[in-house]
Amino acid sequence: NDLTVTDKLSFTQKNFDRDTLHCLASATKSVTSILFGIAYDQGKLLDLDEKMFASFPEYADLNTGDRAQITLRQMLTMTSGIPWDESADYNDPGNDLGNMAFYAPDPVRYVLAKPLNARPGELWQYNSGTTNLLGEIIKRKTGMPLPDYAGEYLFKPLGINAYQWPSLPSDPQLTAASSLLYLRPRDMARIGQLYLQLGLWNGTQVISPQWIQKSTRSSVQPS
Repeated sequence: NDLTVTDKLSFTQKNFDRDTLHCLASATKSVTSILFGIAYDQGKLLDLDEKMFASFPEYADLNTGDRAQITLRQMLTMTSGIPWDESADYNDPGNDLGNMAFYAPDPVRYVLAKPLNARPGELWQYNSGTTNLLGEIIKRKTGMPLPDYAGEYLFKPLGINAYQWPSLPSDPQLTAASSLLYLRPRDMARIGQLYLQLGLWNGTQVISPQWIQKSTRSSVQPS
């Protein structure tokens, strides 16, 4: 089975071969982190402790209290303090990702407006919502849609030429940075090998060793 998106998230039986694209589901988050690191290496993102709302000035009405203190680093380490629940079926109203993907008239506001249940930096909580916002931040900082940026600076150097990365159904401008990248398994292996080689591929430094070290070391202790 593989995850598909029509009007809802569902699983569809496929006959797989070596060239079949697979939905990476939440492994997509790791690719988004890699792209964040590439943008950081390029100087598009200057400070991991930059406040989250610096990238979302149009939501200034929400930039208050502890929420105003959330940083990019805390989004990357899932310690923003923004609660998130995906324990129900994706089509259940209690599932935050389903709500963001299908029903929220403004999915960015949906995430930013959630009342915090912890102070930023104090509690690890799995959060697809903030990862989707990280994808939007990459787009805003680089001036390129996330799939185009991935194609140019990650997939092309690795020889990956077949992929799909759709947007959230609720917002065609917001790439599903948390969960809906499709790659071939052999191309996922290329990404793994890239990390084993500390970001070097065929003589090209695709991503810095420093970012790989940052993104693979322990940052928080889940409770």
